Amino acid sequence: MDGWVGRRVAAALVAVAIGGCGDDPVGLREVSSTVHEVDVLGSSRSYRLFVPTGLAVTEVAHPLVIVYHGATQTASGIELMSWFYPVAEANGLIVAFPDAAGDYWNTPASPAGYWDVPDVPFTD
Repeated sequence: MDGWVGRRVAAALVAVAIGGCGDDPVGLREVSSTVHEVDVLGSSRSYRLFVPTGLAVTEVAHPLVIVYHGATQTASGIELMSWFYPVAEANGLIVAFPDAAGDYWNTPASPAGYWDVPDVPFTD
C-alpha cells in the first residue's frame, strides 16, 4: 500500500473512531448492506457487505475494510455501532462485517472452545 492510500485509510479509520462514538443521529438515513454466506471448511459462515452508492464494479480494485465485532457482539450490531457508511461513501470503501462462529473470534484470549474455529480461512 503506497503512502497516499495508507494515509487515506488511516484518516478514514480516525474519522470512524471519532464519528462512530456518539449517538447523534445527524445524517442518519436508510443504508443498505447485504448478507452473504460462504462455506469455510464445511461450515457456513456469514458476513454483511456494504458497497457505496454508485460504486462501479469494474476491473479496477476498490479498497476493502473488514470490521470485526467484539466478544458477544454480532456483525449487524457492529455495523450499526460503527456507522462506517459516511466514511465508506466519501472514500469509495467497500466494508465487510463478518460474524464470528459464536460469541468469540479464534484468539489466544478466547475460551478454549473457540481455538479451533477457522476464522483465518473465513477472512481469506
